[in-house]
Amino acid sequence: MVEQQGPQRAVTSRDIIELRDFGDPWQDPSMERPFALSPDRRHIAIALRRADISSNSYCYGILLLSLDDGTRRLLDVGGEPLTMSSDYFGRADKPNGTVTSSPLAWSPDGQWVAYMRRDHGRTQVWRATLEGNTAEQVTHAPVDVRRFSWSSDGTAIRFTTRPGIPDAIATIAEEGRSGFHFDERFWPLSADRPLPQGDVPFVEQTIDLTTHAVSSVQASSVRASGKDNAVARPDDPATLAWLDKDQPTAFLSPIRLKTSSEGGEKVCSAPACTNVTGFWWDRDGTILFLRDDSYSGGGRLSLYRWRPGPMSPVRLWQTDALLIGCVLLEPSLLCAQEAADQPRRLVRVAVNDGAITPFFDPNPEWIAIRTGSVETLAVVSADGAPGFARLVLPPSHHPGEHHPLVVVQYTSRGFLRGGTGDEYPIHLLADRGYAVLSFHKPPQPGADPPSPDLDSFVRRNLAGLAERQRNFTALDAAIDAAIARGAVDPERVAITGLSDGASTVAYALLQSRRFATAILSTCCDEPSFTQYLSGPAYAANTEKWGYPGYGEEGFWPEYSLAQNAEQVATPPILIQASDEEYRMALETVAALHAAQRPIDMYVFPNEMHVKWQPEHRAAIYARVIDWLDFWQYGKEDAAPVKQEQYRRWHALAESVPARASALPGP
Repeated sequence: MVEQQGPQRAVTSRDIIELRDFGDPWQDPSMERPFALSPDRRHIAIALRRADISSNSYCYGILLLSLDDGTRRLLDVGGEPLTMSSDYFGRADKPNGTVTSSPLAWSPDGQWVAYMRRDHGRTQVWRATLEGNTAEQVTHAPVDVRRFSWSSDGTAIRFTTRPGIPDAIATIAEEGRSGFHFDERFWPLSADRPLPQGDVPFVEQTIDLTTHAVSSVQASSVRASGKDNAVARPDDPATLAWLDKDQPTAFLSPIRLKTSSEGGEKVCSAPACTNVTGFWWDRDGTILFLRDDSYSGGGRLSLYRWRPGPMSPVRLWQTDALLIGCVLLEPSLLCAQEAADQPRRLVRVAVNDGAITPFFDPNPEWIAIRTGSVETLAVVSADGAPGFARLVLPPSHHPGEHHPLVVVQYTSRGFLRGGTGDEYPIHLLADRGYAVLSFHKPPQPGADPPSPDLDSFVRRNLAGLAERQRNFTALDAAIDAAIARGAVDPERVAITGLSDGASTVAYALLQSRRFATAILSTCCDEPSFTQYLSGPAYAANTEKWGYPGYGEEGFWPEYSLAQNAEQVATPPILIQASDEEYRMALETVAALHAAQRPIDMYVFPNEMHVKWQPEHRAAIYARVIDWLDFWQYGKEDAAPVKQEQYRRWHALAESVPARASALPGP
């Protein structure tokens, strides 16, 4: 919890949107380390970023922190937003809009920090000196650099590019002169032409830091041993510890801790030795490891000590805090840490008792922000899967008060910002008088037992709508638990979601009458999306997974909002979509409009699956609050610019059906 010192003030949208961040935004304890420790273990480098609403941009900087005395200084400032992309169902470099920071790597001699920086629309490798204020661009590739590493002697940097992408784009443009052939290269949801395919190769090169000569990297003939994450015991380099899959060929197999020495391999067979997010050799030959107790512990992490052999590990402590990328600096772990009301910072965590001591907080102003109480609610789905949620009450809450409830999805680890996609500002909503239920969905049915491959995994999740049913019943139980606390008005429950969370919303609206309104960031899983808006390649996958084919009914009567528009009286729905994905909503919007159901949609330009522009996030936050205030409190913002918005919403209010008749049955 944040230590409250002195008078506090209400949180604002700007406070949340313009927080200083570092590392990937994912709140997963097993994700890549969001900071870099120098070889002499005396300095930390982090890549800071901060959104700026007024300029609709981001500020980036490379910060050096001394572990000796805590002093800090910037090694470099500048650059454009770095966003994530991946190969998606055969398409190369599909961006998703998630803004992140560069990975960092120290030179072997500890005198330089290398990182990636984007300028003028191109990402290159840069380096900055530990001493002095010199930052310089290292690579000048004609395309983006994707990843990099230092040579073992520190005289060169190895980097990876994908130079075939511009060539593929040029070939597609040439094809357009005689018309594009409509085939598996199309993604009609967001593009009117074929897209480069995922078979475009990556190219690895090396740049000599003295001569600046660039050469190709020879393919290595050495095969991975399966122990590429192995860590040697400091006093016995022949003794190794590593993480390995329980079922090597399975999809999402549990990961287990193992060791090997001259005496052979030892496997930690205890249940605690799975879901390990980090491990370290201690001086006495034991292994310290962090375990993710997401579901059994309501999102907690536990530190264990294990002496390789038949004895079970011993748990030292458990914490509600999210710890990411820890390194052992005895007698503490140095970690990135978040709490429900604490943005990411660097802390020392005592090995013996888990006591947390702040080391560097990039957002010291947050201590002046007023936040409400947070309670963890453990829940179980109808089929017995564990889940949990965080219930946040308004800072001004008094016993006996009943607040409207807003459901935010679909993960709830670490700092409660705005849910997956960051569009529903939890602490801001609480300060406005809402109780907020931050829901963390249960594990997917296809994961236990592990599926042999991705296709089997998805088929198991989809069969009988097993995943949707599991998520909904766990969420329903979480809402019941929140209401049972006596601070929630059960007649004023709103539900929100993006991506998988939006699918949960659609399913929930067809299963329950308890929701007074809904807000979607993406919409919707309908026949039009799976059968033709996503293109031939994705449609072939969905049929393989068990989606109904074109013209088939299948499970759509239990899942499609569009097909139930006439039968189900949906509550007022707001959609705030990106221009890349709004076409997914067209079938739903048209069907609900035709059935005179209350629905409104906004489309944000130059956005992707996750909306990355700060001014758009500010507008989304504002409209979320306006919509909730209008439908839950009957309140309106008097700003002249918003009067057209309220005119439309008043017209929608005339078509709101009675919730009591939304579904048949009790």
